[in-house]
Amino acid sequence: MELMRSASQMEVLHPAQPSHPIMKVDYQQLHLGEKAPEIVNAYIECTSGTPNQYMYDSTTGLLRLARVLASSVFFPGDFGFLPQTATEYDVPLRMLVLSFFPLFPATLVSVRPVGVVDLQEGTSVVHILVGVAAKDPRCAEIKDIEDVPVHRKLEITHFFNTYRDLEATADTQTNVLGLRDRAAALAEIRVCAKCYNEQESS
Repeated sequence: MELMRSASQMEVLHPAQPSHPIMKVDYQQLHLGEKAPEIVNAYIECTSGTPNQYMYDSTTGLLRLARVLASSVFFPGDFGFLPQTATEYDVPLRMLVLSFFPLFPATLVSVRPVGVVDLQEGTSVVHILVGVAAKDPRCAEIKDIEDVPVHRKLEITHFFNTYRDLEATADTQTNVLGLRDRAAALAEIRVCAKCYNEQESS
């Protein structure tokens, strides 16, 4: 799951005034969060309910439309990544944020991790965190993956099982291997934060 190639500044220009910046974010200055791994910062790329998959493009510093999902499905939550983390594939740890109202792309949101989706993509296995917006009182009782409503978990599993089906190539076929609990999510964050720190210090 390609995410970014290098860190750079992000500048979004007003369409009517190309030289007028309305937002500027330095990815290097985004932090995992003072309360990590219990509460982490997630950078949102894709809004819940959309088939558009946006990815941070460090070359331009913008969110780029990477693809429109070929299957007739949409993201079952807000999708993004955790800054200051690095997986074994040298990309930040991905996260699906469950909230009652869609978040804007390029939003930095405080998230309480509650679980992990283990996903096989072709010959690779990736781990996608599941969390809830920490400041949404409607999610206050969701502390672990078992607290997520059964149907919501079915939607998550169905999405990741099918979202690349119509691309019809062997290396893009996906299969959810299972859902793991909050303890597993915290462990993934610790490992990926350590990996990032080691890369930065080397």
